[in-house]
Amino acid sequence: MTRPDISVLMPVFDAAATVDEALASVLVQQGPMFEVVCVDDGSRDGSLDRLAAWAVRDPRVRVLARCHEGIVAALNAGLAEVRAPLVARMDADDVCLPGRFEAQAALLNVQPALVAVGCRVECFPDGAVTDGMKHYLRWLDSLVDPDRIAAEMFVESPLAHPSVAFRRDAVLAAGGYADGPFPEDYDLWLRLHAAGGRFA
Repeated sequence: MTRPDISVLMPVFDAAATVDEALASVLVQQGPMFEVVCVDDGSRDGSLDRLAAWAVRDPRVRVLARCHEGIVAALNAGLAEVRAPLVARMDADDVCLPGRFEAQAALLNVQPALVAVGCRVECFPDGAVTDGMKHYLRWLDSLVDPDRIAAEMFVESPLAHPSVAFRRDAVLAAGGYADGPFPEDYDLWLRLHAAGGRFA
């Protein structure tokens, strides 16, 4: 089997209400060859059956079923299974807009110093988004340049985790995801930053 250009890593836990829309938004992406590695973290609501049905319909979807251990264990299990040098994160309750993978892969391929590339994000539904989250998103969406991201790395997480594409080797060299009383994504960005990694 030909190695994909990008592996989409999507942990799933009790996401039956949203996972179909999330996967559909991924599978219509154009550009680089990709696979989708769905890690079911012991769902109890039929999510695993939905994932299995997608895998039957589309050979790009692979499903890893696990006992419930939490998102960090699910992410590391998926990271061990993906086959591409670039990994795009996706959550089972998000929607991936057209052109995301193509743009992120292009930037990572032309700028080898970059270890991770995020994208601007929008939270939904609007009525459920707090004022604090809106303020954070305005700040996050203003961070585009690697120098600006580096300068503000210690303010708050400068990348929205499910919007990021990263180099698998760099994340593995940093130790993968760590479990603890902290956000697993921000902790990873800080370790990648400390190792000299650049973000955009």
